[in-house]
Amino acid sequence: MCIVFFKACAGGPQCCRFRFVMAANRDEFFNRPTDPAHFWKEAPHVLGGASCEIWLGCCAVIDRSSQVCRDLLTRCVYVCMYVCVCVYVWVIGIDREPGREGGTWLGTTTDGRVAFLTNCREASPPPELRGRGGLCANFLVDQQASPDKFAHSLASERHEFSGFNLVVGDIQSGNFQYVSNRVNQDYQSVQPCVLHGVSNGVLDEPWPKVTRGKANIDAAVNRANADADQVAAHLASAMRDQQKCSDDQLPKTGVPIEWERKLSPVFVEFPEAAYGTRSIAVQVVDHNGHSVFYEHTRDSETGEWKQQRFSFSLNDEMHS
Repeated sequence: MCIVFFKACAGGPQCCRFRFVMAANRDEFFNRPTDPAHFWKEAPHVLGGASCEIWLGCCAVIDRSSQVCRDLLTRCVYVCMYVCVCVYVWVIGIDREPGREGGTWLGTTTDGRVAFLTNCREASPPPELRGRGGLCANFLVDQQASPDKFAHSLASERHEFSGFNLVVGDIQSGNFQYVSNRVNQDYQSVQPCVLHGVSNGVLDEPWPKVTRGKANIDAAVNRANADADQVAAHLASAMRDQQKCSDDQLPKTGVPIEWERKLSPVFVEFPEAAYGTRSIAVQVVDHNGHSVFYEHTRDSETGEWKQQRFSFSLNDEMHS
């Protein structure tokens, strides 16, 4: 169970203060093996983990003309041609649970592509015929596919997965598309210059945690005179909101009422089930194309939180 808030600008500073902002929490069982972000050792041009399920992105240096295998269910290593024109695809966090290799739930690239996915909360989800984690990775590594093209190609296959929400986008153009197999439309354009939220209902469904989270994120983004790093810190703080909603406001998804209560805050703590928010990720991109990306991860054994910071400029191969 996860939640993501984001706002993409299709204009200049007069439209939005930043070109792109995103804040995301990943909720998961504490004993699910997960690694933080790191650069791949298997190949010098890859950052991430080739033999793992990547939960927050995937990272590789990929030539724009390379032929990348789109079925990540049966392959754990991306096969690509490293020529002269390349981009870095950033990965944050790696899930090592056996049987779920090759997937990702959220990622961003240094040329401004973004993808993230949440599942749909259901009491009795149908058996998963195909792994959803490959959806984000396929978009991130396929530099030929625009958000529209990718969403269109996925539309005919979307019912082959358990319930999901997928957003794919291009930060530089402000073109973001939403695909879900729990709505009637094949896919739809995401309105730019508007703060959106998606949890485990559909996009912008007014669950209390989504509505409350939007208000907190909006306040964080509009802090006076705050630079990108300061805004990122305010976003991370907003994502730690543990306020629960009353029973009469809880969504009716069919799961037990105790789970609905525990899952109602933006930041989830459910120690009785060894479950809760494991990671917080935030990204802020200014109108000069400078991006800062913070990952906060909780150690599954000690409960200690650790932070990583990544920064890069869109279309810039250098990273730190």
